[in-house]
Formats: sequence, C-alpha cells, structure tokens
Amino acid sequence: GATFALRSRRCTLRDVPGQIGWRVLRLGPAYWLTVLATALLTLVAILGFNDGTLNETLPTLPQLADHLTFSQDVLGYDCLTTGIWFIGIALQLEIAFVTLFAIATLINGQLYGHMDRIRDGRTTTQGTDRMKPVDVALPKPWILAVCFAPLTLWSLLDSVRDPATDVWFHHFFCLYMLGVVAGWQLDGRLHSAWFWAFASLIAGALCWQFVREVCISLVAAVTIVITCRMPTIQRVFGSKPLQYLGRISYSLFLVH
Repeated sequence: GATFALRSRRCTLRDVPGQIGWRVLRLGPAYWLTVLATALLTLVAILGFNDGTLNETLPTLPQLADHLTFSQDVLGYDCLTTGIWFIGIALQLEIAFVTLFAIATLINGQLYGHMDRIRDGRTTTQGTDRMKPVDVALPKPWILAVCFAPLTLWSLLDSVRDPATDVWFHHFFCLYMLGVVAGWQLDGRLHSAWFWAFASLIAGALCWQFVREVCISLVAAVTIVITCRMPTIQRVFGSKPLQYLGRISYSLFLVH
C-alpha cells in the first residue's frame, strides 16, 4: 500500500506523519467495525448460547482497547478473532517502511538534488512539465540498500527465525521488503538485478537455516516476477472482475 501511494509524490520526513495518518484512515474503519462486531458476537455466543467457538473467554474493555489501537498481541491480550493480528503488524511495517524511505529520500536529495519524475520512459525534472506525473523516481539503489539493509538483514538472519518476535514488525520485515523490491522491479523503477540479488540472498539464508514462511514468500515473489511479464497473465489479471476483487481485497479479508 505504501509503495503504491509513494509512486506519485516524494516522501520527506515531514510527510511521514501524514502518510501514517492516511494509512490508519485506510485500514481503520473496516478494521474497527470488524473488531466491534466480533466482540459483540462473542458476547452473544457465550452469554446467549454458551458457545465459545469465536473466543473461549468474554472480551474485556482492555482487550478491546488493545485491538482498537492496532496493538493486539503486543500487550499480551489474545486476538478477538483469528487473523486480525495481521492488521497491527501491517501498520507497524508501513511506519517502518515510510520512515526509512523518507530517510533515503533525504540522503538522495542531499547528494543528488530532488528526485525526478518518470514519464513514458523519459525523465523530467519536477515542475518543468505541465503533464500530470505518473511516477516519482526512486532514490538511488545504493542509497535504498544502505537505508533498508540493516533492518532487512536483522529480520532475515535473526528475527524471522525466532517465533517469540512474531508480534513485532521486524519479524516479517525481510518478507515485506521482498514484496517491495518485486513491486519496484515490475513497475520498472528498479533494475531486475536488484530483485534477483535479494532473492539469491534469501535463498542462501534458507540453505543456512530453513524457515518455511521465508521459503513460501520467496517462491511466491519469484513466481509473481516471472509470470507477471507474460502477456497472457497480464490480460487475465487486467480483467475488470479481478481488478474489482483486488480493490476490495482488504474488506474481503476482514469479512473472511
């Protein structure tokens, strides 16, 4: 979500609070409604029908407040429903990504000046073209690597292998960045060599110590990168029904 949102405008450190606020507003309403509905249904199920299927214990106000602030599991409260833990992790990941991206943008600006707009295969300096911009160029790849590598490597070589850290974003950050790099590569904003170098690094880490979720993420990313360049796949996923499902996928996830 954040990578797509940052396509059409630069992200500076001053923009970080706004980006985080936008993400909360995007995630929040459907999520808060789901949490409240789940809590209500749990009360009805247990008190009215003695059925603990949704949750074995009655929800409490601290547990509800924990969920409404996207901090489920962090403070030790059980999730009200299976899968809802991911929303809190997703927000943590977005905050970390946007902050590091803003730092990369700042460094890039100090060394190379403002980033340029990319349009139809041509690069034009922002403000010199009246056409509506399509993409903003990324910071230099080596700057992105310097900014993102420490947290990514910590996640890949340590956190993702420790189940006790799975309530924090750094447990999943290497998997998140694999998706980010794949997206940048498919968008034509990053050379494919960077994706394959990252994928090779992850494959090497798997040879050192196998982690199932890392393996699944690597297979998924490589499959997406290879198949999304195929004309047939582009036509299939460009169809209006699938595009519509993509737009409502977050709501479908919550309802499910």
